[in-house]
Amino acid sequence: MIEDNDTYLKIGFNTQKDFNSHTFKLTDEAQKSLKCVIPIILNYQNLAIQIVGHANDSISIPHNIYLSNNRAIVAAELLYKDGVDNIYAKGCPEKKHFFNDIAETDIFIDSKIDIYIYANETAVKNPCT
Repeated sequence: MIEDNDTYLKIGFNTQKDFNSHTFKLTDEAQKSLKCVIPIILNYQNLAIQIVGHANDSISIPHNIYLSNNRAIVAAELLYKDGVDNIYAKGCPEKKHFFNDIAETDIFIDSKIDIYIYANETAVKNPCT
């Protein structure tokens, strides 16, 4: 999913499970998706990249803060190791959501990352609601 805004371009991978539940370990699919974005980012200079980690897969908000921040950091480190500079990492914790029609193993629906691409550092905003 790509969302174009006046100040940023947002890239999401149309998955709710970029991380294994209750961890900040990227899934293999998420790692591959992130690596596909790197060449595009490296073609442009002076961009500011913001990696946003999401979590609602624990019972407490403090733990979701911990998970979401570390998810953002892990994804940002992956990009940094491949040459992407000027990266910001931000966690957006959310409340746990339960749905009756979702399988027990998928009851935690927001374990994902989003990438925000800004034209410069001054345009970077807090993406959390």
